[in-house]
Amino acid sequence: MIWPLNRTLTLGLASLCIAFLPQTVQGEERSSRGRPGPDLNSITTALEAHNLLATEAARGREIKLRGVVTYSDVHQDRRRAFFFLHDASGSIFVTLPSESVPIPPGTLVSVKGQSALGDYAPIISHPQVEEIGHAPLPALAPSVSLTRLLTGEEDGQWVEVEGVVRSVYEDDFNVLIQLAMRDGVLSVTLPRKLSSNYKGLVDSRVKIHGNAAPMFNGDRQMIGARLFTPDTPQIEIIEPGPANPFEVPARQVGMLSRFNPMSSLPRRVHVQGRVTLMWPRSLLCVQDATHGICAQTTLTTPIALGTVADVVGFVETVGSVPSLTDAVFKAAQRAHGEAPKLATPSRVDAETALQSSFGSELIEVDAELIGRNPAAADTTLILSSGGFVFEAILPRSLDGDASKALRIGSRLRVTGICSIQIDDQRSARQGGPAARKSFRILMRSPGDVLLLSAPSWWTPSHTLIVLTAILTATLLVLGWVIVLTGKLRRQKGLIQDSEEQFRHLAQHDSLTGLPTRALLRDRLTIAIERARRSQTGIGLLMLDLDRFKQINDSLGHHAGDQALKVSARRICQSVRASDTVARISGDEFIVLITDLNDPKEVELVAAKIVSTLSAPFRVGNREVPLSASVGVCMAFGDALEADSLMKMADTAMYHAKARGRNCFQIYSADMDQATKTYQRLRSGLERALAANEFEIHYQPLVDFKTRELTGFEALLRWRSQELGLVMPTEFIPVAEESGLIVSIGEWVLRQACHEIGLLETQLGRRFLLAVNLSPRQIQQFGLPEMVSRCLEESRRDPESIELEITESILMNDSSSTQNSLIEMRGMGVRLAIDDFGVGFSSLSYITRFSIDRIKIDRSFVMKCMTEDTSLAVIRAMVAMAHGLSMTVVAEGVETAEEFHFLGFEGCDTAQGYYLSRPVPAAELIPLVHRLDDWAGTQTLTAKAV
Repeated sequence: MIWPLNRTLTLGLASLCIAFLPQTVQGEERSSRGRPGPDLNSITTALEAHNLLATEAARGREIKLRGVVTYSDVHQDRRRAFFFLHDASGSIFVTLPSESVPIPPGTLVSVKGQSALGDYAPIISHPQVEEIGHAPLPALAPSVSLTRLLTGEEDGQWVEVEGVVRSVYEDDFNVLIQLAMRDGVLSVTLPRKLSSNYKGLVDSRVKIHGNAAPMFNGDRQMIGARLFTPDTPQIEIIEPGPANPFEVPARQVGMLSRFNPMSSLPRRVHVQGRVTLMWPRSLLCVQDATHGICAQTTLTTPIALGTVADVVGFVETVGSVPSLTDAVFKAAQRAHGEAPKLATPSRVDAETALQSSFGSELIEVDAELIGRNPAAADTTLILSSGGFVFEAILPRSLDGDASKALRIGSRLRVTGICSIQIDDQRSARQGGPAARKSFRILMRSPGDVLLLSAPSWWTPSHTLIVLTAILTATLLVLGWVIVLTGKLRRQKGLIQDSEEQFRHLAQHDSLTGLPTRALLRDRLTIAIERARRSQTGIGLLMLDLDRFKQINDSLGHHAGDQALKVSARRICQSVRASDTVARISGDEFIVLITDLNDPKEVELVAAKIVSTLSAPFRVGNREVPLSASVGVCMAFGDALEADSLMKMADTAMYHAKARGRNCFQIYSADMDQATKTYQRLRSGLERALAANEFEIHYQPLVDFKTRELTGFEALLRWRSQELGLVMPTEFIPVAEESGLIVSIGEWVLRQACHEIGLLETQLGRRFLLAVNLSPRQIQQFGLPEMVSRCLEESRRDPESIELEITESILMNDSSSTQNSLIEMRGMGVRLAIDDFGVGFSSLSYITRFSIDRIKIDRSFVMKCMTEDTSLAVIRAMVAMAHGLSMTVVAEGVETAEEFHFLGFEGCDTAQGYYLSRPVPAAELIPLVHRLDDWAGTQTLTAKAV
């Protein structure tokens, strides 16, 4: 790290400057002769005052300081005025009454006050300020990153930041600059002067000196960082932005955000294309010959669709395609008489729109209107097409009441800009292009919705109205009977209520109040018989909540129970009162639809349930995502059979999960093949141990600094006699779900200890052995005893074993899981967090269990040399781990460049194909010799350099 040296130099120069300030005072010189010595209980430096503990600061310690004012403001904080005071040791925040006169920066002052708890760190309150004269502001300051500012260690200090000015906002008293740095965007505040052209800073690369300050919440917790700079002289323009950004050569949209080894800080880009969408003060989309792009803008200048426009803005990589932010635009010059040419939309279906490269381009989709989102700020139609549910959005200012005339069930043709949302969690877990989650269509006007066909008048709601009217008339006719027999009915009702209450308790789930499997079976049998007599059909929907176990493991069983109750309520709201909703197991529900005449009715219900369940729910102050996978089956006539219907719905549901979850699938005969494959895997796993079909491959762990081979990670492989080589991604989920992972995991640990023990005996050296633990193993009773037995049998030192767990396991609130981890840690076994950064993270859990090291997920390693965000995340992980006395393993190191780069960034251990692919035990000795020779070569090369 270089910055401490720079900071020492800066503070040293500042100390010299402030030390000579009494000789350069522009006011009356003050002699120190005869002045009484300092109070031994007083604080006399800014650093000592700033670093007080909270309990000490709250006692109101006396503070006597002398220094220069670096920033002063009476408008920024409505509660008070304030200034930053800088002396030879550092800087500190000084609060003043709100009616105070601002002290100009560069004023040399003497301050006598009391320590107090600030909004984040200790401050000086109730000060007596004496102006002595004037002094220059510190000329030098340590250069810091946004990541450094977010640690809080630079709070209040005079620092230097570098970046590109993204935007400038002015109010009556202050100017707010958004500065795009390499690791994020920082807000910079300075006093406003009428004579300054702040807008001219946009797109300039600058260095700014100022006081670092936190952004905080009501609990004195830091939630961000900002910078206060006294004036524009503290802003050094390194590279000015273009005087006319539209004169910068236009770039093709399809070439934006592609790899460029010469890329530096982000600058504005210029694109040109025909306007495909215009939402005033919000969004402008254009399309050139290569692709489409959308730009966020605050301009209200009208521009016609089809007009060729020049757009300038900053590239942002959020979503499936790049977009522009803080954009400005103007119509391009065109030949006399040339009229705007409207872009032709691409005619696609919903699946093609989601999976193909239509992001930010004009498309046209046929779909069915299944609902509206009344809570949305803009007009939002919920549509269904081909099993996909998506939204079509139009600002209310452009829509008026035009869309209200569309009835649910209408068949529509919707035209607009395709906006694709990315599934961040799936994208982080898998390789290749980012995983798509859903898409929306951004419409340009009410004319983008074409009604293809209206729904039948006999909708469920109209049918219910007619039935209600008939029932009302019947009740009026029979009213006199009710009066005469009222008493008898009341008595009979009490008896029936009692019987119904006992029956309900026996046949309904206690948590959700829904029917259980037994009651569902009775109703299904009755529904089948009635359907056979009336020549109608029935529909069966099987629902399974997506990632329900993750909610239980990470947030606790209380959150899981709340998810079940919310889901049950939403499902019931999505079906008819005559339909049956039942809970048949932990997170599985069944919906029985009777009197079915048209199969499309079941599809509508399934789409509505998927849409309704996809809204997140709240646990305390936290929003938790929720979705479900739905399997649908329908049967008519002689095909009605209860067990077959349940099996078909279950098969379709598993196919919905395989398709990506949060969707529904209708059963087809070819789905049975996938179920048979699952059964083959499970039956094969049940005899794999006895048949000795498992084998372990080992991947080396190498120290970045010494290049020494320090250990191996054990990786399971299954070479089935029947199925051949089966990849872990195929059989591990089956083993986890079936519980076979417990016995398999014990075999892996015992066999790996034996094989590595033989290697150590042959080579006469010791290695660290890393073994993965699954969530099912952690929950199994007796895990610490099993680990202890394996260590005793192999005579291994507990410290030579490292058990790798996931973040979700670490955050499991169950007492058995926590006790197992604590007990194994007490035995001396090392603990590591695998795939760190892609799941839930909590520093409190990491420190509670004394984690030895973290393994950075390969999704960050593979992008560390091309994406600043991935590099910033790796640096933050390394800094956090080393600060907590943990070591860092970089997974997925595949090139020499990545190896040297990550070693330079402070990672401790490397693992990946650059060093070696996983090899069987028989190939370990040649691998060790090869890596030893490679390490010697690396050492000689380093010495030569």
